[in-house]
Amino acid sequence: MSDPTFLYGIGGYSAKLAHVFGAIIWLGGVLFMAGVATPILKYYADPAHRDERVAEVVGWLERRLVGFSWLGLGAVVVSGIVLSIFAPSFELARLASFYDWVLHLKIAMLVPIVLVNYLLSVSYRELAAARASREAGEELAPGEIVSWRIVMLRRVNIYLAFAILLLISTL
Repeated sequence: MSDPTFLYGIGGYSAKLAHVFGAIIWLGGVLFMAGVATPILKYYADPAHRDERVAEVVGWLERRLVGFSWLGLGAVVVSGIVLSIFAPSFELARLASFYDWVLHLKIAMLVPIVLVNYLLSVSYRELAAARASREAGEELAPGEIVSWRIVMLRRVNIYLAFAILLLISTL
């Protein structure tokens, strides 16, 4: 019972499931924001279709999805650590095969993914504060800058998501 492959066999399946479900939660949120929320915002930002309530609803939805995004990323990180500890063939910094290269590239991509999601979280809070100050009678110039930053960070998040999907498909 002290054989590491036995432990990997028992805990490996649950860690793999947590890893896959965490990735699905994160990717699903990113792709939902890119494929559903962003086109809706663009449509209702047009002066012919302007509706301020849509921006409020999408903003509320984005703030809710940030929590799920962190939940998914946390599950991916914890399960990835568990999988790498118990995997009999994984060695950190060993690049002997294509599989090792792809695995290490996925690990390296975690840093920009976490950074972008952190910046998105901060930006959503800043935008909510800017909208609250606009309702108090101030201008929204800082809010427009934050909105632009959110659009750019969303775009980077989409690129990172597709890069991860490509890496996953090679394994």
